[in-house]
Amino acid sequence: MTLRLQYFDDVPIMPYTRLLGGGSPHEGGPVWPDWERQTTARHCRKGQPCDHPPIILPIEDILAEPVAWAGPIVPHFGHQLAEFSLRILPTLAEWPDAVFAFAANPPRKITSLATAPGFFREILAWFGVAPERTRVLVKPTLAARLRVAPQAEQLGRIGPAPDYLDLLDTLTRKRLGRPGRRGRLYVSRAGQSARFAGERYLETALAAAGVAVFRPERVALAQQLRRYAVAEHVIFAEGSALHGTQLLGRALGRVSVLCRRPSSRLAEVFVQARAQSLEYLDCGAQLIYGLDATGRIADSRALTVLDEALLLDRLEWLGIPLRRYWDSAQYQAACADDIREWLVSFAQSPRLAVPGSRERILACLAACGFAALAPAIDAPTPPIR
Repeated sequence: MTLRLQYFDDVPIMPYTRLLGGGSPHEGGPVWPDWERQTTARHCRKGQPCDHPPIILPIEDILAEPVAWAGPIVPHFGHQLAEFSLRILPTLAEWPDAVFAFAANPPRKITSLATAPGFFREILAWFGVAPERTRVLVKPTLAARLRVAPQAEQLGRIGPAPDYLDLLDTLTRKRLGRPGRRGRLYVSRAGQSARFAGERYLETALAAAGVAVFRPERVALAQQLRRYAVAEHVIFAEGSALHGTQLLGRALGRVSVLCRRPSSRLAEVFVQARAQSLEYLDCGAQLIYGLDATGRIADSRALTVLDEALLLDRLEWLGIPLRRYWDSAQYQAACADDIREWLVSFAQSPRLAVPGSRERILACLAACGFAALAPAIDAPTPPIR
């Protein structure tokens, strides 16, 4: 894949009307000329454009200065990195002083850098893009001179080309130096709603076994990346934190991923290109989930119940003597507490009233061996922990 910029004149840019939902990854942004024949300028997955033509509204503003198209700003950390921040570094390689244009996303109330998620501003800082070099376009705007780089990676198992990794290597050395690797690091999701049942107990046992435990959402992005780069072995609870590694070059040592979903290989091609080795650990994951407002399976918000014996076997295989510090009764009690908490939270959302949602949850509880906890779905308030 060539990372060279394309140049366009007089391109209308529309605010987003759909983004990461509604049957399309997005609907908004530049109205590229000869739309059907555009590929690299449009948003792609699996090597093919997957966006819809923007809804064209009357132009209300003109952007006379040359700008580079960067994409939308979204509230989801993983998608921002895996899909919508991949034109920035290739642009800077050819145009170091680039000014970047982002289209606003009014339905999600993201209309400026001030209303963007904090992690987005940290991504810009990692790339060295100062706030004054960004334009968040709130109105339908005509860009007099628009430049665009291709996405350097894509969802759909299209990983980074060597020249993009070279750019990332240079950036990573500039930001982190050449840190030596030492120790094991567990990247936890225990502070998230979609996590492993009993994960807080797992954190305690891993710490007792000498593994550093880390919740990435508690620290700045640059510190997250440093922690990944200095660890000899990083063990991720499968989730969006994996996409943070896409800001690094070939900086990772051994990487293991505890799967939250059966047969999952989240971010595999992205991480594999950056790590000395990569393995996904299947610990018999079973999910507890309901339905979303449209009646679809809401497994992205699921709680994961692991097979305890498989979990211990997999971690022992990694060289972590977890059984020495493990109490099965405490782990099972921690799992039950988390399941009750999840059920109460789900019961307080409109999703419980979706036809079939309650039945789906009850079936999941039975499959996981926690059918006795079903009454918690009718609890009026969360349990006191």
